[in-house]
Amino acid sequence: MFLDLLHAMHVTVTEIMRLHGLAAAGSPTAAPAVSRDELPLATCHVDEEAKVLVVGLAAESAADAARHRPIVERLTGGAPVRLTYVRVVRDGAPSKKQDARPLWGGVRMNTDGTMNVVVRQQDGSVQVIASSHVVGPGTGQSVGQAATSSIYGRVITNPALGNRRSDSALTSITNRRINGEPYKIWSAPDEAFTVNDFVTSTNTPVGMAICMQGAQTPELQRGGILNRGVTVTDSRGTLVNQVYASYTAQGGDSGAPVFYLTFEDGHVVYVGIHVGRVIDDDKEVAFYSPWEGVRDDLDLVLDR
Repeated sequence: MFLDLLHAMHVTVTEIMRLHGLAAAGSPTAAPAVSRDELPLATCHVDEEAKVLVVGLAAESAADAARHRPIVERLTGGAPVRLTYVRVVRDGAPSKKQDARPLWGGVRMNTDGTMNVVVRQQDGSVQVIASSHVVGPGTGQSVGQAATSSIYGRVITNPALGNRRSDSALTSITNRRINGEPYKIWSAPDEAFTVNDFVTSTNTPVGMAICMQGAQTPELQRGGILNRGVTVTDSRGTLVNQVYASYTAQGGDSGAPVFYLTFEDGHVVYVGIHVGRVIDDDKEVAFYSPWEGVRDDLDLVLDR
């Protein structure tokens, strides 16, 4: 009996979608046509556990519920129905400075920094690499994207910056309304690069062409590796084995992913996390922490 009812409800879903021009014809169930003005359909599915047909109408039409219900009941032919009003949002990342859903690398985080990259650990957990100096010292503090107030998770790994190999931290994703998409870096409105691999500085020689995708800098920045094995000291502490590069960066790009392009369109290889700049008179050079420093400081074992 239930299987017959379930089949009938699935047929009803197909027919309702067909009446709105959203599915091919062919359903054995006949029903009168109805316009989208009469019934502003947004979603339609069978809740198999509750044994009920769920019809979602556009949220802005909720004031017309009394008019909608008899139309839905006529279309569904007596099947048990739950009528809801919903808002459909197609997630994306129209800009590096706006909300990105799901989370990608290369977009603004904590208001004045850049998200590095979302990764998946071997235990299956999905986490986000970020700049240590952007999230602040210690662990437990909340982090957001794009603004600090748009909280997606908390800092879970962040060794003191006194003497380290990378300016990096690891953050969780605890907001159930926000997901992270591993190994994606913003490339254009609603488009992303895919990280194919992670390489150490020993495999990125001086002169190699690399890119940096910072949230503050409008365009993808291109440059080359100038020096490896650099030690940098400032008021926060000392970073060893850093890499000088010739790409252009500015405040707000801290944490940005650094990578090189491959021959396969849209695919990149990750090399590190952008830290900042060293300024000598009127000349400045960018520097980043290479992958091996990030990996070791954060104790990462990735599921690739």
